[in-house]
Amino acid sequence: MRYKVEKFASIFLMSIWTLALIPGCDYIDDPIQTGGGTDTTGTVIHRVLVEDYTGHKCPNCPAAAAEAEALMDVYGDQVVVIGVHAGFFASPSPGYEYDFRTEAGDELNGFFGFTAYPAGMINRLGYLDGNHILNFQAWPPEVSEALQTPPSVALELTASISGGQLSATATLTALSELSGAYSVVLAVTEDSIVQPQVSQLPQGGTETIEDYVHNHVLRGHMNGTWGSEVWNGNILAGESVDYSESISVGGDWRPEHLHVVAYLYNNDSFEVVEVNEVKL
Repeated sequence: MRYKVEKFASIFLMSIWTLALIPGCDYIDDPIQTGGGTDTTGTVIHRVLVEDYTGHKCPNCPAAAAEAEALMDVYGDQVVVIGVHAGFFASPSPGYEYDFRTEAGDELNGFFGFTAYPAGMINRLGYLDGNHILNFQAWPPEVSEALQTPPSVALELTASISGGQLSATATLTALSELSGAYSVVLAVTEDSIVQPQVSQLPQGGTETIEDYVHNHVLRGHMNGTWGSEVWNGNILAGESVDYSESISVGGDWRPEHLHVVAYLYNNDSFEVVEVNEVKL
């Protein structure tokens, strides 16, 4: 079931649901800690991808970012967030000179049809029905529901930086029989980028928060917008595949604040089957 609610979300509401980042920039320490594909008991952990389509001139986007953080507070590393800066609110202008946009983000934004912000997708569910774009108030129930699905793939992820090269390896193991074509994407995100952000005021109007902290910022894809196909046909339970990629670290990326996100999706439905994140 999908929801499109038009009320303002809050961390308080999140608790109810759980009961029933450049030259010239300022930075803060990275608050995000993630990693691993299984817990210490060996149980496979199912994770959900939240793609937050946003922009630094979007007044309501800070509320959506807060909702994403609230989801992470509730579900821990079972929720992986990518902040995609794209669309008209993401374009640089006087006072907002920093360009957060990426080639991959722009392509995804156009392909999936985003025209209003903030908005997002949860595991890209509902794409075939045209119900994939969700207002941020609808994210909590959708995440809760998606996490009820048993994992069908285990996704282990490792990443490192050496000599200005970022390398990552995703190991995917089918937990049950699958059929179809599947691709893996390796994305790079960065936290704790302090740059101006427009924000809606409770009494009406807007303000510019000069020291706003941007987290989960998409920096680019290591293997293209749509990733690389790793499976096609009938995949037997226990079948495993490794996929590795390396790229040069961007000139204004800070290694201590970078993360690699890997996700596997179905090439026909675009639904994300599994996702993982590791901090460098």
